[in-house]
Amino acid sequence: MQTINQFLRMKNLLSKHDPESTVLPSAAGSLAHTSLARVRAC
Repeated sequence: MQTINQFLRMKNLLSKHDPESTVLPSAAGSLAHTSLARVRAC
């Protein structure tokens, strides 16, 4: 539990210093556009 608490403390300090930090990735945006090619049914 100590390691998790240290990691969360580090993450919070980094986030406070740099809100754009990617220590923990997050999902953002919309699923309205996809990068997969659409396949037509035959």
